Amino acid sequence: YVCPSSVEDQSYRYSSSGHYYAPTADLVQEHIDYIRGLPLYPMPEAFGLHDNCNITCARDESYALLIGMQSMVSAGGGGEG
Repeated sequence: YVCPSSVEDQSYRYSSSGHYYAPTADLVQEHIDYIRGLPLYPMPEAFGLHDNCNITCARDESYALLIGMQSMVSAGGGGEG
């Protein structure tokens, strides 16, 4: 499926922020500059997701971090030395 507006309208934006669009550049360097100007950590809107998925993602990353930290902690039973 292709949205007709995205093909016909050169000012069409793929997100409400306006960051994501098909650049109308002629030179390769202009395309590279556009890509480098995109956010390093894109918001969920870049993938068509709701903003609340950021909360779920952060929660899952925090949980994985805590599990990793917990696995590194000694479970007790240290020996004398």
